[in-house]
Amino acid sequence: MKIKTAAIQMRTQILEPELNLEKGYGLLEKALNEGAKLVVMPEMWVVGLYPDVLKSPYVLKTAEIIEEISGLARQSAAVIVAGSHPHIDYYDSKTDKRIFNRVYVINQSGSVCGTYNKIQLFKKNNEHAYSKPGFKIFNIQTDNFIISPFVCFDLRFPELFRIAAFNGAEIISVSSQFPASRISHWRSLLTARAIENQCFVVASNSCGFDGLLELGGNSMIISPTGDILVECGGEEGIIYHEIDMDELRDYRNKFNFIEEAVLKDDLKSYINKNLIN
Repeated sequence: MKIKTAAIQMRTQILEPELNLEKGYGLLEKALNEGAKLVVMPEMWVVGLYPDVLKSPYVLKTAEIIEEISGLARQSAAVIVAGSHPHIDYYDSKTDKRIFNRVYVINQSGSVCGTYNKIQLFKKNNEHAYSKPGFKIFNIQTDNFIISPFVCFDLRFPELFRIAAFNGAEIISVSSQFPASRISHWRSLLTARAIENQCFVVASNSCGFDGLLELGGNSMIISPTGDILVECGGEEGIIYHEIDMDELRDYRNKFNFIEEAVLKDDLKSYINKNLIN
């Protein structure tokens, strides 16, 4: 089964949520109109990542945004990894006002079929001051594949992706705001995650200057053998490629490195465990 897949690359401006939202919706609608049945969007593409993120009124509008994207998914019968958005845990908001950096995965019927909270926060940029870490890895079953979503700095921690692969992930998505200064790491790490886990990797990065930082773009779709199937440059746009799930499964049957891993059973048990105390 071949699935037309798209990764959206856009410039997020930290003080312009209305502009970001209009642009993001426009790119998403364009990808769906082009026939994409799996679309991946960037990290925090509406409000951006910056120290005053909690002051943005759009922190309270995530539910509305996801409802709008769900309608687009339903109309197009597409799976949309809606990128990440600020999520408030109202059960804990009195004692900890920080948000989760949460990815939403929406299925073909327009339902949120899974979420993932970014586990590895980038403390060098003080992300932990306004965002709290997730603690679970999720493999999300859709009609045609199993996908495991991750966010940006997670990419530097291969054990997270390994757990997902050991538990059946076929596609890994990465929604990111990866900086231009380390874009060579982005390309190398994404390729490594594809090869070592025998997964398709669909990576959506922001680009351009967001008001604080130059972001690197270079969104990519990578094969399970580590071939870069399509790559964006440094400008806004959409990349497309038909990924072949039968080809992936045949490759895994021929070279089943995942099954041969000595520590597979030990690591896969972490899929439903809290990884952070």
